[in-house]
Amino acid sequence: KKTTKKGKASVKVDNVNNLLTYTYYKGYRNFKIIPFNNSEIANYLSGYKSVYDTYKNVVQKYDANMSVEAVYG
Repeated sequence: KKTTKKGKASVKVDNVNNLLTYTYYKGYRNFKIIPFNNSEIANYLSGYKSVYDTYKNVVQKYDANMSVEAVYG
């Protein structure tokens, strides 16, 4: 949101939605970016729900109102 008051502009970011992702690779090749809300995550990261919870907490630590897409399953 951009507002101008008395010739001064300010910008505020609203309604930010986060999609957490996991980066998979094997032997520094075959990179894949897998969103935590995709069923494929279970094939690449065991314990993905716990990892998701950890990173969701990190994101929301700075702004408790920040939305984070739900984890698969």
